[in-house]
Amino acid sequence: MIQEKQTLQKNIYRFLSACFFPHGIMAWIVAGASILSLILVSLLVYYLGGTQCSYVHMYYFPILIGGMCFGAPGGFIFGAIAGLLAGPFMPMDVANMSFQPFHSWTLRGAFFMSIGTMSGLGASLLKGYLERQKDFLLKDVNTHMWNTGGLKEQATKLTEQEKYITVVLIEVKHLSYIDGAIGPDATQQLLQQIGQRLRKILDPSIIIGHLETGGFVL
Repeated sequence: MIQEKQTLQKNIYRFLSACFFPHGIMAWIVAGASILSLILVSLLVYYLGGTQCSYVHMYYFPILIGGMCFGAPGGFIFGAIAGLLAGPFMPMDVANMSFQPFHSWTLRGAFFMSIGTMSGLGASLLKGYLERQKDFLLKDVNTHMWNTGGLKEQATKLTEQEKYITVVLIEVKHLSYIDGAIGPDATQQLLQQIGQRLRKILDPSIIIGHLETGGFVL
């Protein structure tokens, strides 16, 4: 039951990460789609009569997406682009070709940039929460090293890079007797000290994990 819950949490984390924090080519795709949606909204607002109609509020969708995917700077930039597209370049009434007053489109642009920035800040808070959840799921609470799930993920990444893997198991003998003699708190402290010592003497590129049985994996 616990393993199934952890698997579900991992899948939720990966889904949210893919949606809100794209990387590589996916980031370019999302950015291109958001810019295209800004252009499409501009055309729609123009052909439906101008900014006097409520359709101008559709700009918020690509602005929010830009903030959620690219943080506060991305939200601000998308808000600024939307403010310009819906500002001096967009008539208030297309039929009469009457343009907007200066204070009208600048205020709207300020709202767009504010909404985009706040969307990015909210997404950054969510990203921080997801990173903490990832550490909780993939790292041992006591030693802060990779647990079994984290080691599997690291091994998968290495095999995808076509790298050879050498696994070394370090077993702490008679851990149950040590736990019974000095208590669980002291045992956890001992494991922490072993983990810290391994970090000091080993190369930083070596992946170190801590098993539920008390042993360590290199």
